[in-house]
Amino acid sequence: MTPDYCDVIAQRLREANISDVTRKLPDSTRQQEAVMVFPAEPVEQTRYFDLFASRDLMANVLVKRESDEQAEAEAWLVSQTLARADLRSTDGSYMVSSAEIGLPRPVAWDESGYYVWLVNVTIHE
Repeated sequence: MTPDYCDVIAQRLREANISDVTRKLPDSTRQQEAVMVFPAEPVEQTRYFDLFASRDLMANVLVKRESDEQAEAEAWLVSQTLARADLRSTDGSYMVSSAEIGLPRPVAWDESGYYVWLVNVTIHE
C-alpha cells in the first residue's frame, strides 16, 4: 500500500483555507500560482534486529506566487499549519511517531516572473 502522506498534507492545507493546493506540478498555462505537495525522496525503510521497521516519509511543499512577499508569507503559514496539524494517515498506510516541519526558504525558479518558497516535511514512522 502506498503511504497517503502527501494527500494528508494537502488536505490539512486545504482545511486551513490555503488556496490552490495541488498534488502535482500544475500546468503553468492554466494555473500560474499554486501550492504544490509532492514526495521529496523515495521512502527508505530501516530494519532492526527484532524485525521492527521504521521509515521516514519526506515531502516538499512549494508555494509559487507572483509576489515574493505573498509566497514567503504563505510558506510561513504552511510551516505553522503543518507544525500544528494531525498528520496521521487517513487509510492506515503509515503511523506517525514524530514529524519535522522545515523552515521556509526561497528556491531558484525560472524567469517566469513568479517566486517560489519551499517547506520540507519529514514524517518519522
